[in-house]
Amino acid sequence: MSRYISIMQCRTCQRDYPYSHEFFHRYTDRKGRKKLHTRCKVCAIKIAADWYLANKKRVSEWGRRYNIEHREARQRYQRKWVLKNPDYEVRDGIRRWQRANPEKVRQQRKRGFQARRARMVGAAGKLTSSDLRAIYTMQSGRCFYCLTTLGNHYHVDHKVPLCRGGSNAPTNICCACASCNLTKGKMTEVEFRERRHGS
Repeated sequence: MSRYISIMQCRTCQRDYPYSHEFFHRYTDRKGRKKLHTRCKVCAIKIAADWYLANKKRVSEWGRRYNIEHREARQRYQRKWVLKNPDYEVRDGIRRWQRANPEKVRQQRKRGFQARRARMVGAAGKLTSSDLRAIYTMQSGRCFYCLTTLGNHYHVDHKVPLCRGGSNAPTNICCACASCNLTKGKMTEVEFRERRHGS
């Protein structure tokens, strides 16, 4: 026996979808009635993401201000939650994940270290763990300068150093052996290569 399903056209993309919570977000109106939005989930998520990117600084400021104003309340809530959930072992779960994913842990720590350095000097650009994995793969696991096989022990280097105005964007990042990175110091990629070839 077939059941009639109403069709709703998204007011943004003009596409037709079954009028259900699977395709449209729910909300409660001022009278307490449950309803569905007239914009499909795909469009709603895209609009929300675009707004967030355009207002990222404002959102960060709101979050920072809220945390400061409600610090004691948040701490009380966290303490109560821990007491109510004694079997939830967050740290043990994190340690198990770290033991099962050592390479991801190394990359996250390297990326985090470089991100902190970039913030301290106000450098532009953002490096993610996936960016670092892609750079390592693109270099075939070899040093960017001397082509030595890196393995698990390598340095994340800025081709143009942060102290000389370099960014923390993936285009300015490479994986290098400890010897090359420490010898390069505050030199740019071009200067370091000229010194290597000249010596």
